[in-house]
Amino acid sequence: ILFIALVILVFLIINLETKSLFGKIHKLSCDELTKLLNNSKINLIDFRTAEEFNSGHIVTAKNLSLEDIEKIARQYKIFRLKVGEGVSYTIDHSSAIYLVDKKGDVRLRYPYGFKIEEIVEDIKKLID
Repeated sequence: ILFIALVILVFLIINLETKSLFGKIHKLSCDELTKLLNNSKINLIDFRTAEEFNSGHIVTAKNLSLEDIEKIARQYKIFRLKVGEGVSYTIDHSSAIYLVDKKGDVRLRYPYGFKIEEIVEDIKKLID
């Protein structure tokens, strides 16, 4: 059984390396990732301690604790559940679109699959 697992592991590593060389997967160095994040509108959430964060971080990174994430999840009524153990798991989660005003307050919440035309109409009503 261990030999079969080893063969499968070697196959997966070769497959990943092949895809990174010839496929759409592109490996980034730390410097490349930092440059991409520093020059984009992406917000990176950094879960390290405040001390670790203050010792060096990506410019656009936000330092949040797990307690902060729990608070945000409750605020936005986000469901999430880890299914499985170890490196083989999935996350079941809710999905929604939030319409947030300039103050950061949630004005409307739309469930997954909501018609975009109705969202546009709501935005027009809020702007007028």
